Amino acid sequence: MKAMAMAVALAAGSAAASTTTQASTIAHYDIHAHFDLQSKTVEGETIITLPPEEAGRSAEFVLSDRIKVRKADGGRSARVSIAPTDQPYKGLNKITFTFDRVPTHPVVLRFSYAGTLDWDKGLRIDPRDGVELSLEDMWVPLRPDFGLLFTADADLSGIAPDAIAVGQGELRRKGDHIRIHRAFPDWDMPFAALSGLKVIHTADAEIYSRNPDGPLESALQRDAAAIVAYYTRLFGPPPPHSMPERVVILPRQGRAYTRRAYVCLSDPTEELKKLGDVEEWRLIASTAHEFAHAWWFSGSPFTENNWLNESMAEYSSLRFTEAFAGAAALKYRLDRKIEAARTAGSVIGHGRLGKAVLYQKGPVLLFELDTQIGRASMDRFLAALGREPLRTTEQFLATLSNIAGPDVAHDFQAKLSAE
Repeated sequence: MKAMAMAVALAAGSAAASTTTQASTIAHYDIHAHFDLQSKTVEGETIITLPPEEAGRSAEFVLSDRIKVRKADGGRSARVSIAPTDQPYKGLNKITFTFDRVPTHPVVLRFSYAGTLDWDKGLRIDPRDGVELSLEDMWVPLRPDFGLLFTADADLSGIAPDAIAVGQGELRRKGDHIRIHRAFPDWDMPFAALSGLKVIHTADAEIYSRNPDGPLESALQRDAAAIVAYYTRLFGPPPPHSMPERVVILPRQGRAYTRRAYVCLSDPTEELKKLGDVEEWRLIASTAHEFAHAWWFSGSPFTENNWLNESMAEYSSLRFTEAFAGAAALKYRLDRKIEAARTAGSVIGHGRLGKAVLYQKGPVLLFELDTQIGRASMDRFLAALGREPLRTTEQFLATLSNIAGPDVAHDFQAKLSAE
C-alpha cells in the first residue's frame, strides 16, 4: 500500500463523505484496507464522518487488540485515549474521542492501523481459500454497542483477482481490489470473496455458491420466493434495501448471520451426507430465520432488546415451517424448544441474553401469545409491528395493548420477566 496514493485517496474520500453526511443524520465510513491473506494481516485507514448528534461530548469505538492503532485523530478540539476493554467482546481496545465542546457540525475521525486478524476460531473459511469478514473480526472501528448506522465506501486490496466478491451495495473488481459503495445504512461492513463462486439469480435472492446444484442451493432456488412472499403477506413490504437478499454459501462450519440484504450460510453438504434424506422444510428453516431479519433487525444486539431480533425471526421461521410443511413439522420444531425454554431464564430484566432465551424461550412465548389471542389477532399484531422498525420491548407491548388489550400486554410482560 503506497502511502502517497493512500493519502490522496483518503483525502478525496473524506471530502465526498463529509459533503454527503452534512445533508443527513447518517454516519459515513470511508475504508481503505490492504489484506495479506497468507500472513493474516491487515493494514488500513478508516475515516468516519460522524453527525454531531452521534458524537456528543465523546465518541467511543472498538477495534481488535491484535491490530495496533497507529493514529487516531478527531481534529484540534478532540483528545484521544486508547485502553483495553472486554466489552462487548474480550480482546479489544477502546478508542475514545473527547471533545472540548459538544459538536454542532459533522465530526471527522481518522484511524490508521495495522495488525493480524484472528481467523483461527473455526468460524471462517481458510484464508488460503478466500476471505470472509464481519464485525466479529473487529477489523474496522465500530461503536461498542453496534448501534451506529452508517453508509460506506471501501477500497479493499490484496484479494485474489479471480475471487468472486459478495457484499452489500455496489461491488466492482479491479485487479486485487474490491470497491464497495453502500448508499444505505447498516451497522457492519461484511463481505466475502472466494474463487469459484457461481451466482444463481431468483426473483428475491442472489445465491452465491461453488456448487449451484447442492442440496441447500437447490432448495433455495425453489423456495426463496415463497419465504419472501409469506413474510410480505404477514408483516407487510420489506424495509427499503432489504431485497433481493444476497445469499453466500461458504465452505466452512459455523453459524449463519444476516446483515441488510446479505445472508451468510455454511455449506451443509457434508453434514447432509451423514443424515441421508432430509425434508425440504429442514433444509430451509435456518435460511427462513435469516430472511426474517429483513423485518426484525432494529433491536440493540447487546441489550435485552435483542430478543426482538432473534426471537421474532425464529418465530417467523416456525410460522413459515407451519405454512410450508404443516402442523406436524411445526410441532417437531416447537417441541424441541419447550424443554429448553423452561430453564432459560427471563427475557427482560437482566440485560444481554443467552441463546436459550433468544432461540428457545422467546419463540415459545410468542406461540403461547398466538394461542392466547388467536391467529387472526396475532397476524394483525405482526402486521402492525412490521410497519415500523421494532426497537424496544416497550414499543412491542404498546402495540400489543392496542391490538389485544392492556390486560394481554401486562400478562405477556409478566411472562417475559419470569425466570
